[in-house]
Amino acid sequence: MTDANVSDETPPPAPTVVKLSGNELSWTATADFESGIAGFNILRDAVVIAKVPTDAKRGIGRSLFQINSYHDTPSQPLSAMRYEIPSSELKADAVYSVQTINSVGLASEPTTASR
Repeated sequence: MTDANVSDETPPPAPTVVKLSGNELSWTATADFESGIAGFNILRDAVVIAKVPTDAKRGIGRSLFQINSYHDTPSQPLSAMRYEIPSSELKADAVYSVQTINSVGLASEPTTASR
């Protein structure tokens, strides 16, 4: 028996325009056309401190960050690419970065936030 899951052996594109403003981390991402984006890792000093989204959304096939409708366009409203770092966990001298995770679990290189 086979399924409709597409194999993917390449990591997704890394996030771009990663910014830290106050305690809000924001970024943009390019689609992973092979298997789709499942979510993002938020890192502080190269250690994962959070995942966005916190709960996986299930559409057709694997869980995706932005669920597809019955064609290949994400359903509205689009999920925001942002994470609010709890004030108690924000460290002024820390390096914050974001990784894209595709639907087969491969991670991009992290992109460091500019301040």
